[in-house]
Amino acid sequence: MKKILVVLCLVGGFGLLARGAEASIIPALSVSSQSANSVSISVYADPNAAITLYYYSTTNGTSNMALGTTDANGNFSTTIDPTAYSIGAGGATYVIVDGQQSSNIPWPAPGSSGSGQISLGENTLSMIAGQSQNVSISGSGGYYISSNSSPSVATAELSGSSLVITAVGFGGDNITVCQSASVCSTMYVSVSGSTSTPTSTSLPTLSSISISSTNNNGSFLGAGSIVGISFTSNQTLSSPYVTIAGQRITANGGGNGPYTASYTVNGNEGSSIPITVGLQNSSNNVNPIYFVVGSNGIPTVSVPTTVAPVSTPSTTSSSYSFVNPLTVSASGPDVTALQQRLTSDGIYSGPITGYYGSLTEAAVEAFQTQHDLTPLGNVGPNTRALLNSGL
Repeated sequence: MKKILVVLCLVGGFGLLARGAEASIIPALSVSSQSANSVSISVYADPNAAITLYYYSTTNGTSNMALGTTDANGNFSTTIDPTAYSIGAGGATYVIVDGQQSSNIPWPAPGSSGSGQISLGENTLSMIAGQSQNVSISGSGGYYISSNSSPSVATAELSGSSLVITAVGFGGDNITVCQSASVCSTMYVSVSGSTSTPTSTSLPTLSSISISSTNNNGSFLGAGSIVGISFTSNQTLSSPYVTIAGQRITANGGGNGPYTASYTVNGNEGSSIPITVGLQNSSNNVNPIYFVVGSNGIPTVSVPTTVAPVSTPSTTSSSYSFVNPLTVSASGPDVTALQQRLTSDGIYSGPITGYYGSLTEAAVEAFQTQHDLTPLGNVGPNTRALLNSGL
Protein backbone atom coordinates (compact mmCIF):
# COMPACT_ATOMS: atom_id res chain seq x y z
CA MET A 1 0.00 0.00 0.00
CA LYS A 2 1.51 3.28 -1.04
CA LYS A 3 1.60 6.08 1.48
CA ILE A 4 1.74 9.77 0.61
CA LEU A 5 3.08 12.20 3.17
CA VAL A 6 2.97 15.96 3.06
CA VAL A 7 4.90 17.72 5.81
CA LEU A 8 4.77 21.37 6.76
CA CYS A 9 7.28 22.48 9.35
CA LEU A 10 8.64 25.66 10.85
CA VAL A 11 12.41 25.51 10.66
CA GLY A 12 13.75 27.27 13.74
CA GLY A 13 10.40 29.05 13.91
CA PHE A 14 11.25 31.09 10.81
CA GLY A 15 10.18 29.36 7.62
CA LEU A 16 7.62 27.01 6.15
CA LEU A 17 8.83 24.09 4.10
CA ALA A 18 6.54 21.63 2.39
CA ARG A 19 7.67 18.22 1.22
CA GLY A 20 5.98 15.02 0.15
CA ALA A 21 5.37 12.51 -2.54
CA GLU A 22 3.15 15.18 -4.01
CA ALA A 23 4.88 18.56 -4.36
CA SER A 24 3.68 21.58 -2.48
CA ILE A 25 6.09 23.96 -4.23
CA ILE A 26 5.50 24.94 -7.85
CA PRO A 27 8.96 24.70 -9.42
CA ALA A 28 10.66 27.92 -10.55
CA LEU A 29 12.78 27.57 -13.70
CA SER A 30 15.34 29.96 -15.14
CA VAL A 31 17.61 29.35 -18.16
CA SER A 32 20.29 31.62 -19.53
CA SER A 33 22.39 31.17 -22.67
CA GLN A 34 26.10 31.80 -22.22
CA SER A 35 26.98 30.80 -25.79
CA ALA A 36 25.75 28.55 -28.60
CA ASN A 37 27.13 25.55 -26.69
CA SER A 38 26.43 26.54 -23.10
CA VAL A 39 23.11 27.20 -21.35
CA SER A 40 22.83 27.63 -17.57
CA ILE A 41 19.74 26.14 -15.92
CA SER A 42 18.54 26.96 -12.39
CA VAL A 43 15.60 25.33 -10.60
CA TYR A 44 13.99 25.93 -7.23
CA ALA A 45 11.55 23.24 -6.09
CA ASP A 46 11.00 20.64 -3.38
CA PRO A 47 14.24 19.64 -1.62
CA ASN A 48 15.98 16.36 -2.56
CA ALA A 49 13.67 15.82 -5.53
CA ALA A 50 14.34 14.57 -9.06
CA ILE A 51 13.96 17.09 -11.91
CA THR A 52 12.79 16.26 -15.43
CA LEU A 53 13.39 18.88 -18.12
CA TYR A 54 10.96 19.11 -21.05
CA TYR A 55 12.07 20.90 -24.21
CA TYR A 56 11.50 21.10 -27.96
CA SER A 57 13.98 19.16 -30.12
CA THR A 58 14.33 20.19 -33.76
CA THR A 59 14.73 16.50 -34.65
CA ASN A 60 12.37 14.68 -32.26
CA GLY A 61 9.79 17.27 -31.25
CA THR A 62 8.84 17.47 -27.57
CA SER A 63 11.47 15.58 -25.56
CA ASN A 64 12.63 15.26 -21.99
CA MET A 65 15.68 14.40 -19.95
CA ALA A 66 16.53 13.70 -16.32
CA LEU A 67 18.24 16.86 -15.21
CA GLY A 68 19.35 15.99 -11.66
CA THR A 69 18.18 16.35 -8.06
CA THR A 70 17.59 19.45 -5.95
CA ASP A 71 19.68 19.90 -2.83
CA ALA A 72 18.39 19.97 0.76
CA ASN A 73 17.29 23.59 0.28
CA GLY A 74 15.44 22.89 -2.97
CA ASN A 75 18.05 24.49 -5.27
CA PHE A 76 19.64 23.05 -8.41
CA SER A 77 21.85 24.48 -11.14
CA THR A 78 23.73 23.01 -14.08
CA THR A 79 25.02 23.86 -17.54
CA ILE A 80 24.24 21.85 -20.69
CA ASP A 81 25.16 22.01 -24.38
CA PRO A 82 21.88 22.50 -26.29
CA THR A 83 23.43 21.34 -29.57
CA ALA A 84 23.91 17.88 -28.08
CA TYR A 85 20.13 17.56 -27.72
CA SER A 86 19.10 19.59 -30.82
CA ILE A 87 17.19 22.02 -28.60
CA GLY A 88 15.59 24.74 -30.70
CA ALA A 89 15.60 28.38 -29.60
CA GLY A 90 12.13 29.66 -28.66
CA GLY A 91 10.71 26.22 -27.97
CA ALA A 92 8.49 25.73 -24.89
CA THR A 93 10.58 24.63 -21.92
CA TYR A 94 9.55 23.56 -18.43
CA VAL A 95 10.47 21.20 -15.60
CA ILE A 96 8.40 18.74 -13.58
CA VAL A 97 9.37 18.05 -9.98
CA ASP A 98 7.34 15.71 -7.75
CA GLY A 99 4.45 15.90 -10.22
CA GLN A 100 4.34 19.71 -10.27
CA GLN A 101 5.08 21.64 -13.47
CA SER A 102 6.85 24.98 -13.70
CA SER A 103 5.66 27.76 -15.97
CA ASN A 104 6.53 27.40 -19.67
CA ILE A 105 9.41 29.61 -20.81
CA PRO A 106 11.04 29.85 -24.25
CA TRP A 107 14.43 28.22 -24.73
CA PRO A 108 16.93 31.08 -25.15
CA ALA A 109 18.67 32.07 -28.32
CA PRO A 110 22.47 32.13 -27.94
CA GLY A 111 23.52 34.89 -25.57
CA SER A 112 20.04 35.60 -24.15
CA SER A 113 18.05 34.66 -21.06
CA GLY A 114 15.48 31.89 -21.50
CA SER A 115 13.26 33.28 -18.79
CA GLY A 116 12.66 36.22 -21.13
CA GLN A 117 15.73 38.09 -19.91
CA ILE A 118 14.07 38.51 -16.55
CA SER A 119 15.47 37.18 -13.30
CA LEU A 120 14.78 37.79 -9.63
CA GLY A 121 17.40 38.46 -6.99
CA GLU A 122 15.89 35.65 -4.87
CA ASN A 123 14.22 32.40 -5.94
CA THR A 124 12.96 31.75 -2.41
CA LEU A 125 12.35 33.84 0.70
CA SER A 126 11.74 32.82 4.32
CA MET A 127 9.99 35.62 6.20
CA ILE A 128 8.15 36.41 9.41
CA ALA A 129 4.63 37.87 9.36
CA GLY A 130 4.86 41.67 9.28
CA GLN A 131 8.24 41.79 7.55
CA SER A 132 8.86 43.45 4.17
CA GLN A 133 11.72 42.79 1.78
CA ASN A 134 12.82 44.18 -1.57
CA VAL A 135 13.82 41.74 -4.32
CA SER A 136 15.70 43.06 -7.34
CA ILE A 137 14.46 42.38 -10.89
CA SER A 138 16.79 42.15 -13.88
CA GLY A 139 15.43 42.24 -17.41
CA SER A 140 14.37 44.47 -20.27
CA GLY A 141 11.62 46.32 -18.36
CA GLY A 142 7.86 46.56 -18.58
CA TYR A 143 7.47 44.41 -15.46
CA TYR A 144 4.14 43.31 -14.02
CA ILE A 145 2.96 40.82 -11.41
CA SER A 146 1.32 37.98 -13.30
CA SER A 147 0.05 35.98 -10.34
CA ASN A 148 0.13 35.64 -6.57
CA SER A 149 -1.11 32.21 -5.48
CA SER A 150 -1.78 33.13 -1.82
CA PRO A 151 -2.16 36.87 -1.12
CA SER A 152 -3.27 35.95 2.41
CA VAL A 153 0.31 34.72 2.96
CA ALA A 154 2.26 37.50 1.22
CA THR A 155 1.56 40.57 -0.89
CA ALA A 156 3.71 41.86 -3.74
CA GLU A 157 4.12 45.32 -5.25
CA LEU A 158 6.41 46.68 -7.94
CA SER A 159 8.68 49.62 -7.20
CA GLY A 160 10.78 50.39 -10.26
CA SER A 161 13.12 47.44 -10.74
CA SER A 162 12.30 45.95 -7.35
CA LEU A 163 9.59 43.66 -6.07
CA VAL A 164 8.41 44.57 -2.57
CA ILE A 165 7.25 41.48 -0.66
CA THR A 166 5.28 41.88 2.58
CA ALA A 167 4.66 38.82 4.73
CA VAL A 168 1.06 38.67 5.94
CA GLY A 169 0.37 35.28 7.52
CA PHE A 170 1.53 31.70 8.02
CA GLY A 171 1.94 29.64 4.85
CA GLY A 172 3.60 29.36 1.43
CA ASP A 173 3.11 31.53 -1.65
CA ASN A 174 4.25 31.51 -5.29
CA ILE A 175 4.64 34.96 -6.90
CA THR A 176 5.23 35.27 -10.66
CA VAL A 177 6.68 38.42 -12.23
CA CYS A 178 6.65 38.97 -15.99
CA GLN A 179 7.82 41.61 -18.40
CA SER A 180 6.37 43.08 -21.59
CA ALA A 181 7.58 40.13 -23.67
CA SER A 182 5.20 37.92 -21.64
CA VAL A 183 8.05 35.88 -20.18
CA CYS A 184 8.19 35.33 -16.47
CA SER A 185 10.07 34.25 -13.37
CA THR A 186 8.58 32.74 -10.21
CA MET A 187 9.69 32.92 -6.59
CA TYR A 188 8.49 31.01 -3.53
CA VAL A 189 7.81 32.81 -0.24
CA SER A 190 7.39 30.99 3.08
CA VAL A 191 6.00 32.87 6.08
CA SER A 192 6.04 31.90 9.75
CA GLY A 193 3.93 33.52 12.44
CA SER A 194 6.17 35.24 14.98
CA THR A 195 9.54 35.20 16.70
CA SER A 196 8.13 36.29 20.07
CA THR A 197 8.74 34.05 23.06
CA PRO A 198 5.58 32.05 23.75
CA THR A 199 3.82 32.73 27.02
CA SER A 200 0.77 31.23 28.65
CA THR A 201 -1.23 34.32 27.65
CA SER A 202 -0.20 34.28 23.98
CA LEU A 203 -1.91 32.21 21.31
CA PRO A 204 -0.30 28.83 20.64
CA THR A 205 0.97 28.27 17.09
CA LEU A 206 1.99 25.26 15.02
CA SER A 207 5.63 24.24 15.09
CA SER A 208 5.09 21.44 12.58
CA ILE A 209 2.31 19.46 10.96
CA SER A 210 2.24 16.44 8.66
CA ILE A 211 -0.73 15.25 6.60
CA SER A 212 -0.53 11.70 5.23
CA SER A 213 -2.72 9.24 3.34
CA THR A 214 -2.69 5.53 2.54
CA ASN A 215 -3.55 6.62 -1.03
CA ASN A 216 -6.31 4.12 -1.80
CA ASN A 217 -7.31 3.88 -5.48
CA GLY A 218 -4.31 5.99 -6.45
CA SER A 219 -5.67 9.16 -4.85
CA PHE A 220 -4.88 10.98 -1.64
CA LEU A 221 -8.64 11.18 -1.02
CA GLY A 222 -9.59 7.82 -2.55
CA ALA A 223 -12.48 6.06 -0.84
CA GLY A 224 -11.16 4.07 2.10
CA SER A 225 -7.95 6.09 2.39
CA ILE A 226 -6.89 6.83 5.95
CA VAL A 227 -5.83 10.46 6.27
CA GLY A 228 -3.53 11.01 9.24
CA ILE A 229 -2.61 14.25 11.00
CA SER A 230 0.38 14.74 13.27
CA PHE A 231 1.34 18.13 14.71
CA THR A 232 3.38 19.90 17.38
CA SER A 233 3.00 23.34 18.94
CA ASN A 234 5.26 26.01 20.41
CA GLN A 235 3.35 25.69 23.71
CA THR A 236 2.02 22.97 25.99
CA LEU A 237 -1.51 22.28 24.79
CA SER A 238 -4.69 21.44 26.65
CA SER A 239 -7.47 19.62 24.77
CA PRO A 240 -6.38 20.35 21.17
CA TYR A 241 -8.76 19.11 18.50
CA VAL A 242 -8.84 18.25 14.81
CA THR A 243 -11.81 18.58 12.46
CA ILE A 244 -11.64 16.75 9.11
CA ALA A 245 -14.46 17.12 6.58
CA GLY A 246 -16.67 18.55 9.33
CA GLN A 247 -16.07 15.65 11.73
CA ARG A 248 -14.56 16.48 15.11
CA ILE A 249 -11.76 14.04 15.97
CA THR A 250 -9.88 13.60 19.23
CA ALA A 251 -6.19 14.48 18.97
CA ASN A 252 -4.09 12.06 21.01
CA GLY A 253 -0.85 13.24 22.60
CA GLY A 254 0.50 15.47 25.33
CA GLY A 255 2.62 18.52 26.12
CA ASN A 256 3.81 20.28 22.98
CA GLY A 257 3.09 17.13 20.97
CA PRO A 258 3.21 15.36 18.73
CA TYR A 259 -0.57 14.98 18.65
CA THR A 260 -2.16 12.59 16.16
CA ALA A 261 -5.60 12.04 14.64
CA SER A 262 -6.93 10.03 11.70
CA TYR A 263 -9.96 10.03 9.40
CA THR A 264 -11.21 7.42 6.92
CA VAL A 265 -12.37 8.88 3.59
CA ASN A 266 -15.86 7.69 2.66
CA GLY A 267 -15.75 8.89 -0.94
CA ASN A 268 -18.46 11.53 -0.56
CA GLU A 269 -16.21 14.40 0.50
CA GLY A 270 -15.61 15.74 -3.00
CA SER A 271 -12.35 16.82 -4.58
CA SER A 272 -11.03 18.45 -1.40
CA ILE A 273 -11.56 18.31 2.34
CA PRO A 274 -11.25 21.05 4.96
CA ILE A 275 -9.04 20.39 7.97
CA THR A 276 -8.98 22.45 11.16
CA VAL A 277 -6.34 22.05 13.84
CA GLY A 278 -7.51 23.71 17.05
CA LEU A 279 -4.69 24.70 19.40
CA GLN A 280 -5.67 25.47 23.00
CA ASN A 281 -3.25 26.19 25.84
CA SER A 282 -3.64 26.04 29.61
CA SER A 283 -4.89 29.64 29.70
CA ASN A 284 -7.81 28.63 27.46
CA ASN A 285 -6.45 30.64 24.53
CA VAL A 286 -7.66 28.99 21.32
CA ASN A 287 -6.09 29.30 17.88
CA PRO A 288 -7.82 27.30 15.08
CA ILE A 289 -5.66 26.90 11.96
CA TYR A 290 -7.25 25.92 8.67
CA PHE A 291 -6.09 23.80 5.72
CA VAL A 292 -7.76 22.52 2.57
CA VAL A 293 -6.31 19.32 1.10
CA GLY A 294 -7.02 18.30 -2.48
CA SER A 295 -6.98 14.89 -4.14
CA ASN A 296 -3.29 15.34 -4.95
CA GLY A 297 -2.46 15.69 -1.26
CA ILE A 298 -1.23 19.27 -1.52
CA PRO A 299 -2.41 21.37 1.43
CA THR A 300 -3.47 24.97 0.96
CA VAL A 301 -2.78 26.92 4.11
CA SER A 302 -4.93 29.90 4.99
CA VAL A 303 -4.05 32.63 7.45
CA PRO A 304 -4.48 31.32 11.01
CA THR A 305 -7.75 32.62 12.36
CA THR A 306 -7.05 34.21 15.73
CA VAL A 307 -9.73 33.56 18.30
CA ALA A 308 -9.70 35.95 21.22
CA PRO A 309 -8.76 34.43 24.56
CA VAL A 310 -11.81 32.73 26.01
CA SER A 311 -12.70 33.93 29.47
CA THR A 312 -14.88 31.81 31.70
CA PRO A 313 -18.19 33.56 32.50
CA SER A 314 -18.41 34.83 36.06
CA THR A 315 -21.81 33.26 36.51
CA THR A 316 -22.49 29.54 36.51
CA SER A 317 -23.73 27.94 33.31
CA SER A 318 -27.20 27.40 34.80
CA SER A 319 -27.68 31.11 35.56
CA TYR A 320 -25.81 32.49 32.56
CA SER A 321 -28.00 34.67 30.35
CA PHE A 322 -27.79 33.83 26.65
CA VAL A 323 -28.70 36.88 24.57
CA ASN A 324 -26.81 36.35 21.30
CA PRO A 325 -27.52 33.94 18.45
CA LEU A 326 -24.84 31.24 18.18
CA THR A 327 -23.86 28.99 15.31
CA VAL A 328 -20.93 26.98 13.99
CA SER A 329 -17.58 28.89 14.01
CA ALA A 330 -18.71 31.26 16.79
CA SER A 331 -16.34 31.72 19.73
CA GLY A 332 -16.17 33.48 23.07
CA PRO A 333 -17.74 33.44 26.54
CA ASP A 334 -21.23 32.61 25.22
CA VAL A 335 -19.92 29.42 23.62
CA THR A 336 -17.95 28.54 26.75
CA ALA A 337 -21.12 28.91 28.86
CA LEU A 338 -23.09 26.88 26.31
CA GLN A 339 -20.58 24.04 26.42
CA GLN A 340 -20.56 24.11 30.23
CA ARG A 341 -24.35 24.03 30.34
CA LEU A 342 -24.63 21.15 27.87
CA THR A 343 -21.89 19.29 29.76
CA SER A 344 -23.85 19.63 33.01
CA ASP A 345 -26.90 18.29 31.14
CA GLY A 346 -24.90 15.22 30.10
CA ILE A 347 -25.27 16.07 26.40
CA TYR A 348 -21.86 17.49 25.56
CA SER A 349 -18.72 15.42 26.24
CA GLY A 350 -16.11 17.42 24.36
CA PRO A 351 -13.52 19.89 25.68
CA ILE A 352 -14.54 23.35 26.89
CA THR A 353 -12.87 25.36 24.13
CA GLY A 354 -15.11 28.39 23.67
CA TYR A 355 -15.27 27.44 19.98
CA TYR A 356 -18.52 26.33 18.34
CA GLY A 357 -17.52 23.31 16.27
CA SER A 358 -19.20 20.13 15.11
CA LEU A 359 -19.30 18.56 18.62
CA THR A 360 -21.08 21.61 20.03
CA GLU A 361 -23.46 21.63 17.05
CA ALA A 362 -24.34 17.96 17.66
CA ALA A 363 -24.93 18.63 21.37
CA VAL A 364 -27.22 21.57 20.56
CA GLU A 365 -29.20 19.35 18.18
CA ALA A 366 -29.57 16.77 20.95
CA PHE A 367 -30.72 19.49 23.38
CA GLN A 368 -33.27 20.74 20.84
CA THR A 369 -34.57 17.22 20.22
CA GLN A 370 -35.00 16.66 23.98
CA HIS A 371 -37.14 19.79 24.18
CA ASP A 372 -39.22 19.14 21.05
CA LEU A 373 -37.49 21.81 18.98
CA THR A 374 -36.40 21.31 15.39
CA PRO A 375 -32.76 20.11 15.66
CA LEU A 376 -31.10 22.86 13.63
CA GLY A 377 -27.85 22.84 15.57
CA ASN A 378 -27.73 26.60 16.09
CA VAL A 379 -28.87 28.63 19.10
CA GLY A 380 -31.80 30.80 18.08
CA PRO A 381 -34.51 32.59 20.11
CA ASN A 382 -36.41 29.45 21.17
CA THR A 383 -33.27 27.58 22.19
CA ARG A 384 -31.97 30.61 24.11
CA ALA A 385 -35.29 30.87 25.94
CA LEU A 386 -35.02 27.25 27.07
CA LEU A 387 -31.40 27.66 28.12
CA ASN A 388 -32.22 30.79 30.10
CA SER A 389 -35.20 29.10 31.77
CA GLY A 390 -32.86 26.53 33.32
CA LEU A 391 -34.70 23.57 31.72
